[in-house]
Amino acid sequence: MKPEDRRALQNLLAVLDKSNINHTIMSSDVWTENRLSFFSLPFATKRIPSGNNWRWNQSRAKKEIYLQQYNAQVVIAKLIARKTKASDTAPNYKLWQFTVTFLYSKREPLVVLWCEKGRKETEPLHSDVSSLCSTQEPSSKLYAAKISFICN
Repeated sequence: MKPEDRRALQNLLAVLDKSNINHTIMSSDVWTENRLSFFSLPFATKRIPSGNNWRWNQSRAKKEIYLQQYNAQVVIAKLIARKTKASDTAPNYKLWQFTVTFLYSKREPLVVLWCEKGRKETEPLHSDVSSLCSTQEPSSKLYAAKISFICN
């Protein structure tokens, strides 16, 4: 395992011992540096919020490891921000995605995102997310709820 993989895994191990993990609502908060976000269902990388001019990209092959102390199978993916065709740059963000499956246990599967490099807690939201906050009427109430959550 590479040193950066071990460092990322240490962040996961620190939270697996907790019995009470609060699941997160998917939002651009996942790109806040050092933020751990928890989800109960797996999702495609394209479902992780990104900016207008960049998206998340898996940087290399996923790694699968077994954690004996938790009797769990973990799939680790390193994601980086990648510019889209319309942009010249992308932010220097790095996100780790852990998909944890507990074997022979009643414990529910868990997806954990850890942002190693991202928006600082004190920085305002990235401009391309802020641009979603407008006075235009949203196309659906669900969309309005998601945007309201991000903008407020």
